[in-house]
Amino acid sequence: MTHENARWIYDQAGRAILHLNSPECPRHYDRDVRPGPTGALHHVALKCSGYQELRARLTRRGLEHRINEVPAAGLRQIFVLDPNGVLLELNFFGA
Repeated sequence: MTHENARWIYDQAGRAILHLNSPECPRHYDRDVRPGPTGALHHVALKCSGYQELRARLTRRGLEHRINEVPAAGLRQIFVLDPNGVLLELNFFGA
């Protein structure tokens, strides 16, 4: 991904492992990124499996979360805050 305000860092196999962006970068889940309890960290993204099971667990536990779908990429995302207030972007490809 190449934007003036965003960059990907890849591992030796060419897999994207870290996405860095500026505060001006557009986001699906927008929130304040000023330094605070978690510093200026906006979120951590993880590649996951078990989309339906995880959604059911979040619902059973009453955890607030947001869903985003990117059909062109075969991607479903769940955004949820961890107990420390860090936003988790959970990515499910081919789901």
